[in-house]
Amino acid sequence: MSESRAAIYRMVPGTADGSFDLARVGVMRCLLALSALLIVYIDPAQPAGRLELAYATLLTYCLYSIALSISQLRGNGFVPPRAQHWVDVLVYASLAGLASGTDGMVSYFLFFPIIVASFSCGS
Repeated sequence: MSESRAAIYRMVPGTADGSFDLARVGVMRCLLALSALLIVYIDPAQPAGRLELAYATLLTYCLYSIALSISQLRGNGFVPPRAQHWVDVLVYASLAGLASGTDGMVSYFLFFPIIVASFSCGS
């Protein structure tokens, strides 16, 4: 791991290089993405007519989450830790926009990036 990347990983609380916490967050991101895909599959009324776009968004996000989790478990994430929760915000905000707004089930997933950002010292 390069020095600059190691410095970024040290900013995340937890172990010496922060990789254990990032790997744990990555696994939770995968579980959350898969559960969001399952929720939209079980209750297709949530994305209100734009079902294909919601499926494409969630499938892409699931693949991104799995790839990021695998790379973090190996010790080298391809997205900087400070940007990961912003990707989550973009995905879940777009899904909330596709769904019936903030009263849909998908909007509850926006709490994940908020919690990740707050527990990583607000970075």
